Amino acid sequence: MRHEGRPYASKAIVGVAYGYQYPEQGPLRHDQFSGGKAGAARHLSMLGFEVDGITKDPDDWTLEEVQVAVSEYFRLYRAQIDGDYVRKRDFRQALAAIPSRNESAVSRKFSNISAILVESQLPTIQGFTALGNKQTLLSAVLYDWVREHPDIFDRPVATISPPSANLVGLEVEPPSVIRVSRAKKERRAARVDFAARDERNRQLGRAGEQWALQVLKFELVESGRSDLADRVVWASDAEGDGLGYDIRSFSSTGEPRLVEVKTTNGGQAAPFMVTENEVRASEEEVGYVLMRVFSFNQNARFYRLHGPLTQSCALTPVMYSALPKIEGDEVLDDL
Repeated sequence: MRHEGRPYASKAIVGVAYGYQYPEQGPLRHDQFSGGKAGAARHLSMLGFEVDGITKDPDDWTLEEVQVAVSEYFRLYRAQIDGDYVRKRDFRQALAAIPSRNESAVSRKFSNISAILVESQLPTIQGFTALGNKQTLLSAVLYDWVREHPDIFDRPVATISPPSANLVGLEVEPPSVIRVSRAKKERRAARVDFAARDERNRQLGRAGEQWALQVLKFELVESGRSDLADRVVWASDAEGDGLGYDIRSFSSTGEPRLVEVKTTNGGQAAPFMVTENEVRASEEEVGYVLMRVFSFNQNARFYRLHGPLTQSCALTPVMYSALPKIEGDEVLDDL
């Protein structure tokens, strides 16, 4: 591999680079992967590097072109969530930023970006349907850009409109449960863990709860139960966290409903965090409902999961509570 005119051993570069990307695993040993034109050298060439013995297709996008395309895509995305997105106008500006590529090529590249974001359960811009075509260089540039700009998917919650009394189209079916192998790596764009980030974002959480509160009240009014709508309580706001749910509501026939709200700016299939307390409440309380609000900063919608979360969700442990233990000491169960 050549960089700035100097030659480097391609296999050594890839082995060390892996250690930078996955520091918890460390660099790859020489016997863990292959080198040569079919191995390390090929991957470096796909990432845009100059490699002896591998000829690039002259139609391949350069690193600089891909970087501009990704930057322009997210410029359009920011305009979209700010309510100032005009596809033809903004796309013409993107074309001007990449003069070496025609309209069809840039449009396909934007659709490729959308495909990678969809795979990572992240929002996309409108007008560029996901077009799968796994591209090593594009994926690498996109993941780096997202990691360096984790706030790109945020929007001040004060600018988000409350739900309309017209509830048509707001509720959708939950996505199919995906069985996740523990050996499978997390989506690579999630070197920023957006599920954990959503959970820590108290402003987003409160705005989502307030939005859900209005939806639940509208539903009861629409079903002719204004009397019940007046009794709906935003429990986490009035009484504090720790109940295992956020809202005390009712079904249209008067049965109690305990509603936990989880909000994200991501897509419908984006994962979310649940606490042990919430799992326990879902098993112990009658009428427990998890209300998943998604695409909150664009076109908020939701789906509902009823009953124990152990039955409606594929739960993966991600954290343990720990205390030092002296060898030979008994562990107190009720510590």
